[in-house]
Amino acid sequence: MKGRLMGHAVGRVIFLAVGAALLLGGGCKDRTAPGNPTGFAATAGEARVDLAWTNPADGDLQSVRVRRATTGYPAGPEEGDLVYEGLDGAAADTGLANGALYYYAAFAVDHTGNWSSGVQASATPAAVLTGDFTALGDAVRTAGVFDADQQQRLLQLLDDANALADGGDACGAGDKLAEFGGVVQELRSGAAAPVCEQLFNEGRMLRRAVALGSPAKDDCPGFARVDLPVSLETDPAATDPAGVSLKAAFGEPLLATARVGEFAFTKSALPGLTPLSGAPGRPLVPGTTALIAVPEGAEVTVDWETEPAETIKMNLWPGQPETMDALDFYATPPFTLDAAAYDSPDPYPAEVVSVRDAGRVKGLRVFQMEVAGGQYAPASESLELFAAVNVHLGFTGGSGQFGIRDLADLLEAQEDPILGSLANWDVVADGLQHLPIVAGIQGEELMILAPPELREAADRLAEHKNGIGVVTRVFEVGDGAGPGPDTPAEIDELIEAEYGSAAPRPGYVLLFGDAEYIPPAYYAPWQDTESIGSPTIGTDWIYAVVGQDPASALLPDLAVGRLPLDTPEEAGRMVDRIIAYETAPPDSADYYSRASIASQFQCCNKETTTAGVDQRTFIWVSERIRNVMNGRGKTVDRFYTKTVDAEYTLSAAPKYYFNGDSLPDDLRSGFSWNAGTMDVVNAFNAGRFMVIHRDHGSPGAWEHPWFRWSNVYGDDPGDSDPKTANAPLFPVVFSVNCASSMFDDETSGGHFGIPADFDLLMERLLRDDDGGAIAVFGDVRNSPSNANSVLLLGFLDAVWPELVPSFVNLKPSPRMGDMLRHGKAYLASMQGKMDYVGANEVRDEALMWHLFGDPTLPLWTENPHTRALPQPTAMAWTGLDTVRVVLPANGVTVTVTQENAFGNLGAHGRGVTVNGVADITLNGLPDRGRNASVHFRRNNSVPLTFPLTEIVPPGPVTGFTAVPHKDIIMLGWTNPGGDFSYVRIMRRNDRFPASPTDGTMVVNGNGTSHYDGVFPASTPCYYTAFTFDGNGNHDAGTQAFASTWSDITAPPNATGLTAVPGDGAVLVSWTNPESSDFAGVVVVRKEGSAPFSNSDGAAAYQGTGTSFLDTGLVNGTTYYYRAFTYDLMPNYASGTGAVSATPAVTGDTTAPGDVTGFDAALAGAAAPYVQLSWTNPTDADFAGVVIRRSTSGYPAAPTDGDAVYNGADSPRNDPNPLTPGNTYYYTCFAYDTSQNHSAGVTADVPYPAVK
Repeated sequence: MKGRLMGHAVGRVIFLAVGAALLLGGGCKDRTAPGNPTGFAATAGEARVDLAWTNPADGDLQSVRVRRATTGYPAGPEEGDLVYEGLDGAAADTGLANGALYYYAAFAVDHTGNWSSGVQASATPAAVLTGDFTALGDAVRTAGVFDADQQQRLLQLLDDANALADGGDACGAGDKLAEFGGVVQELRSGAAAPVCEQLFNEGRMLRRAVALGSPAKDDCPGFARVDLPVSLETDPAATDPAGVSLKAAFGEPLLATARVGEFAFTKSALPGLTPLSGAPGRPLVPGTTALIAVPEGAEVTVDWETEPAETIKMNLWPGQPETMDALDFYATPPFTLDAAAYDSPDPYPAEVVSVRDAGRVKGLRVFQMEVAGGQYAPASESLELFAAVNVHLGFTGGSGQFGIRDLADLLEAQEDPILGSLANWDVVADGLQHLPIVAGIQGEELMILAPPELREAADRLAEHKNGIGVVTRVFEVGDGAGPGPDTPAEIDELIEAEYGSAAPRPGYVLLFGDAEYIPPAYYAPWQDTESIGSPTIGTDWIYAVVGQDPASALLPDLAVGRLPLDTPEEAGRMVDRIIAYETAPPDSADYYSRASIASQFQCCNKETTTAGVDQRTFIWVSERIRNVMNGRGKTVDRFYTKTVDAEYTLSAAPKYYFNGDSLPDDLRSGFSWNAGTMDVVNAFNAGRFMVIHRDHGSPGAWEHPWFRWSNVYGDDPGDSDPKTANAPLFPVVFSVNCASSMFDDETSGGHFGIPADFDLLMERLLRDDDGGAIAVFGDVRNSPSNANSVLLLGFLDAVWPELVPSFVNLKPSPRMGDMLRHGKAYLASMQGKMDYVGANEVRDEALMWHLFGDPTLPLWTENPHTRALPQPTAMAWTGLDTVRVVLPANGVTVTVTQENAFGNLGAHGRGVTVNGVADITLNGLPDRGRNASVHFRRNNSVPLTFPLTEIVPPGPVTGFTAVPHKDIIMLGWTNPGGDFSYVRIMRRNDRFPASPTDGTMVVNGNGTSHYDGVFPASTPCYYTAFTFDGNGNHDAGTQAFASTWSDITAPPNATGLTAVPGDGAVLVSWTNPESSDFAGVVVVRKEGSAPFSNSDGAAAYQGTGTSFLDTGLVNGTTYYYRAFTYDLMPNYASGTGAVSATPAVTGDTTAPGDVTGFDAALAGAAAPYVQLSWTNPTDADFAGVVIRRSTSGYPAAPTDGDAVYNGADSPRNDPNPLTPGNTYYYTCFAYDTSQNHSAGVTADVPYPAVK
């Protein structure tokens, strides 16, 4: 189809920082886009579109990108699904739906990142049918069983259908082919029966091809059921704890003819369903299955009503024994037919709907329901097909509740991969009978079981897991005489005890070591040992089931993975690989967009006369997976080979899948089918996020294409095999064949013919130091072929639910352990298939299939560097045990964990963001006074972790005081202990501050005192002290109040300050101010320098006098003095100028003269006191007087009696109390600067008794 230019009107405003660009030396950035590709054309084929173009001639062209959409042309290079990127000038878009219109746009980009406007083309894939009409006509002509009229009638119908199809009338062509089938059914009798069997089937499949190739398919009533996938829908209105109602709908079956000798049979398969296994020898009626939860103790009753679609006469193919995928199991087992079943007059199956007990999962009773898509009447050789079956399963008796271990454990998967697959899970949750978990036992989400030799690496892995929100604990096992368990039974007992009593309970188990450290259990296979290749199966299944017999259990409770490591070096490398894969994955778009599938077309089915029909499901399942990945924008390598059975005589060109459905056109014609070892090795080394092998295998190799242990690394220096060297681009490997993941060579005792220390492919993929895989899904013994394909679909359906639309998948999970459990649940749901009573394949597959890797590790299917999780915008405690997280993204799993005081897991909880919010309730005694961690996880995003700070504040300050001092307030307090970090004191002048931001901040630190000021007089100051911890939590605050003094003005300074030295003393004198505000004076003495303030030095004198003798000094030392007056507040004046004096020995021993006029007289009527007065002597060295008092006579020396006064100011009042009736005797001694005292003069005064 001719391409056309896609025009865009793009408006841009560009701001050029010319100066900055010149300074940086970069000049102007290239903003010119390259030209568009030319000649862009899309050519439709069968299920494909071939694209071609010519690259533009621009010299800076980097690549051309092609995008596809189904609703209109992609408008830009990021819209739609990526089809191609490169410079090849051509690409093939395969795996498309015939009849659907696809829109393509091609864009060119240069090295600067400028994109062209794009060109467009569209195409509609369609089946190529003319050759098929011709082949069907030839089959009619050569049948040899029709007369001329019959043959002409059939050929005319084919010609008419062909002409209508070529003319674009698919509906008319389909009607003619339906008429052709009706005529063939009429002619089906006698010798014509085998021919008619084949003609009808081929006509029906041709009609299907016409329908699928037509854009108008949905407008044709006759095509309504063509390619309609099986669906199973639960009716919510009729589903409750008393029963479940469902409707199974079926499309037209796929029909293929198989011949056994002279007999022709029809194989019937339903669109979208996986390969059928049935009871060997009995009619293989297609149908569907589901898993159902059943209440405790209830019986299940079954009712159904069918909606018939059509009845087809056919000899229905019987179920056959399963084939194996081992290297030596190519041959199809001998044909089996149950003659009694085919001679029976009764329809088969007798019951359209049947149920069987499938065991338990996490304590919940699970049944499998099987719904037949029809019933076969062997006697009349007719298959009645149903358009739908309406089913009601009733639950009678019992408790009416669904018993289960406590799912309130908040680290349990939000949608368990098995519980979520139950058809009635939506109503199960409402009827759960929770069995409580024993409180206080530390649990974990992931148990790592490790031997002492590998403990260091296991601990490092656990530290990493805990750091990203996967709660993990390491348990030591395989320690011989140590306390840990050693045998499988002992290890299983440890796991079951932890599951039954811990909180959180484990959902994942990692066996961190090879079989010699952590032994597998051994069980006899349910199938014959010759097919399995060993009398026993070495398995870790015992560790995956809880409270069930591992030998017969079908559903796993736990996701178990194993890392088969032998040495500490291997363990360290594997832990490094896991940590890097999970937290620093490769930033390569090509790695995440490419996968490889290696497979084989095993030619050919000898039972059919149609040439080129595959014997196995290898290519069928490979293409089904590839188509889904293509739909997800992936490029998938087809490393396909072909083998031809030596007994096969028809054309070996691959044409049809095993079920008779046509291969895609690009596989039917021109495909090489010659992939080899180098293709696989090169794919590994180029980087693939996934590698699948679906073919035959053995413990050391894949067979087609050939790839063995020595392609990973070789022990021989001369080994020339090509090697993988793909680190760090490690794929997840699905090794779906026989026994290529055997690991128990050390403990199997030579079973399977493998000695100890055999070169095992899977182990080498995980142990290689510069290549290999991050994880391997594989089986450990020979395994049944069809069941293997079912499992592979189930594994990947966990990630891409469109793989198996009929199997419920509530929430896709890329965790490897979840994928393993989902696949096994899907296989368990498919067991039986019409009365295959033993279901031996399902049980053996449960034992054989393992995950070799970390079960909590995600499978990256997109580049996580382009899907970075956003930062949370808010995280906060909202209650005693609740946390709210706000994140601008939905569907993000949020886990909150908190260590307890012992360093173990304490509180924990998990939720998912809805409308950007996750409200999480924590189990395990949350403590808001401790920090917690919030972990974020989303599919295909690197996990993030942020701290959630505790919210419990520290204790308050104590002893908080506010003391006024003149114009400042002196604050003091004691800080609390614990997690106290600092105190903030806020001040207001009208009220107490209510918060740490209310008012003026005075203090913000961890001191214990502060001076706040200067303020005007009488200023009220209200203070609140708030304590803070390191996380910003603060207490409610502690209050204190003070007001500055009303008088803040100091009196005038004293004047005339002098200092006269004496012997060991200094006479200090001054004149007090004449001021009513004067209250006293303090004389401050200091050595070495003058006092700076009234508190800088020693207070040598305080009072109202005008002199004093400062005694007790050291001769030869200079003393400095200042006098500071004060008022009653007290406000202190600025102080006099400083004076100094140096005492010295004088040799003066002459006392001064006595005072004169010494008198003592009573004064004060209301409160009498004694007033003393005198005149000081005139001696030059006079310093002052000492007045002493006694009631028994005059004091004879300056130290006798009671002290009254020491100074030089007269008059003075006796400050001592008086007692009525006493006479008080005073002596006044004068002294000089050398402290010589006079003889003294006396006076007395009686204090009369009170009458």
